[in-house]
Amino acid sequence: VRVHTDRVTIEKMRVATTDTAVKPFYRSTLDPIDLSANDVTWPGPAAQDVKLVAKSGEGATLTVTGNIAPAKTRIVAKLTGLPLAPFNPYAVSSGYGIGGGTATLDSTITINNGAYDTKSRLVLNKLDVQSGEGGALFMSQFGMPLELALSLLTDLQGNIVIDLPITGDAKGMKTGLGTLIGNALARAILNAVTSPLKLIGAVARIGDKPASLAPQPLVFLAGRAELAAGEEPKLAPLASLLGQAPGLRLHLRGEAGDTDRRWLREQALRAKLEKESGVFGSVRHVAERGPRKAALAALTDRAAGKTADIPAEYHEWFEAAVAQQNVDDAALEALAAARATVVQAKLASGQGVEAKRVLLDDPRTNDPAARPVVAVGLGSPAPNTTPATPAAH
Repeated sequence: VRVHTDRVTIEKMRVATTDTAVKPFYRSTLDPIDLSANDVTWPGPAAQDVKLVAKSGEGATLTVTGNIAPAKTRIVAKLTGLPLAPFNPYAVSSGYGIGGGTATLDSTITINNGAYDTKSRLVLNKLDVQSGEGGALFMSQFGMPLELALSLLTDLQGNIVIDLPITGDAKGMKTGLGTLIGNALARAILNAVTSPLKLIGAVARIGDKPASLAPQPLVFLAGRAELAAGEEPKLAPLASLLGQAPGLRLHLRGEAGDTDRRWLREQALRAKLEKESGVFGSVRHVAERGPRKAALAALTDRAAGKTADIPAEYHEWFEAAVAQQNVDDAALEALAAARATVVQAKLASGQGVEAKRVLLDDPRTNDPAARPVVAVGLGSPAPNTTPATPAAH
């Protein structure tokens, strides 16, 4: 039996759904649903100018248009204004929680000779997700906390955009949806970090267990709160990242260690030798005139950024004199803190970054691995806080 009709119209349908497999139960209503199609033929099936419009009780609208034919079917679907909070029961079972946000989905579906090709773009606006028990799993998969990943993905309009191409045939989908979304998210995170920073990873915040890779630290001159040559250009990419990700914050941790202590001791010796270089000092230390003069000259050159060596015959005297100079831990902590403050100030004055988006963590000085650097970490605002307004660049 072959059935053909010129036009089919169905108006104001209503579909109610209840899923008791999740707790609490998920309920949804589509009302109204309007469907129209021309040149409808069965079997086939075939139809021209198909249009379906469905509205949900939560305010979402689904519009589907296209043509259906045995040889080739092409459907365009658009979902707008879908609230995400009602789907929280499904998220909870995976260890996450959805506190809010809306979704928009644009899909083009082509079916040709039993194979299908779907190109979809998913836009999540102002997504509010709590990691919960799923946080550890996300961290193990992507090398960073979920909150940080969301901050990196969110653009200036508060959107997260993910492209999801799906293909398949009679044997099934080529890529499982979970793997597909995971790969798309991984690529999006990777691009978000590598594009402005030229890096391939990030840490959530300094002090936590770090991710496998981290933004490069900013190197300082030993013993000084002054950036080393070639370091200042690293600030612009950091500011660019903050401009692109309004929910992101920087964590700065100044460090100071043995290299700094050595430089400070040497310069303390230089100050001492300068003070004692007068007439009375020269008479008092006449037996050490040679090593004192050589050491003062070398240390003065080093302070000016020049390379200067201590003559071999005075080396033992020099090392003993340096060791006698006292540089306490408080001096190193002050130096480390000053370095972080310098970077924060340069980001504000030279890059237009708001101070509230650059946080200063406790300095690191009691670790043998501490270096003359400011370590840079990436972090997101605390849950349920409004992202900082992006600075202009």
